[in-house]
Amino acid sequence: MYLHSSCESLQSTTQNIQIKSDFNLICKQMKNRIKELRAQYTLTQQDLANEVGVRRETIVFLELGKYNPSLKLAFLIARRFERSIEEVFYLEASDL
Repeated sequence: MYLHSSCESLQSTTQNIQIKSDFNLICKQMKNRIKELRAQYTLTQQDLANEVGVRRETIVFLELGKYNPSLKLAFLIARRFERSIEEVFYLEASDL
């Protein structure tokens, strides 16, 4: 009985550690090249927002790294700049 209880406790602790690790990774803000790409394409934040169907504030928060885009939004932005998602959005190696 004692061994079984200890194993359950260890398993629960291990699961909590994995959940915290996953949560920390999810909470990392992706970096992006949106501002740089907008400049190359001479687009304002409003222009890009209109083209991908979001508010200008969303583009502002993306550029500041305060918001991670949905997969759909990341795809639309990347397609607008004729790039892959990975060329526009990325995590630093230290963030992984």
